Amino acid sequence: MKNYVLFALLLLFAVACDDGEADEKSLEMPIIRWENTIELRIEDSKGTDLLNRRNAGYYQDSDIDILESNDASNTVSVQKYSPETDYYYLQLHLNYPKPDIDKGKSYDEELISKVKFGNNETDEIKALYKVTYQTGNANGLGTSSGYTVILQEAWFNGKKAYQIQEYQNTDWELPIIVKVPNN
Repeated sequence: MKNYVLFALLLLFAVACDDGEADEKSLEMPIIRWENTIELRIEDSKGTDLLNRRNAGYYQDSDIDILESNDASNTVSVQKYSPETDYYYLQLHLNYPKPDIDKGKSYDEELISKVKFGNNETDEIKALYKVTYQTGNANGLGTSSGYTVILQEAWFNGKKAYQIQEYQNTDWELPIIVKVPNN
């Protein structure tokens, strides 16, 4: 037990002795906040919810795949919107940019995520991100410094499917994407 306490004290001393000086390249900090999620409703041309298991031709999580994803989290999730409604939505964790100090401390970047629904053709989601370097206490981040990566807009096969909401109280309806039923 004494060894653990001694190790913890040495580690604390080493961190406390940091002079705080860093060269410009060391600003390649970790991502301290990112938002790369888009939520969509998937229906057929008749308005049938293709995420609801009770409907013929529905898609389940395992039928939907983000190809070449750089997000290590669970990238696809089908969820019921609320107990009061009878429709489901798809939550996709899109590819997101890796911060690059050579691009500056604040920049926009577009990335493409390719999504495959069952045996159907591959769809494309273009996402526009705002990448910003922030130092401690900025936007309530505490003492951490690093990048924020925030999804600003997204297009599903060229159709706008998401735009960041300026006010949280604004009503927002989930975009509906029309697909053919799953085979």
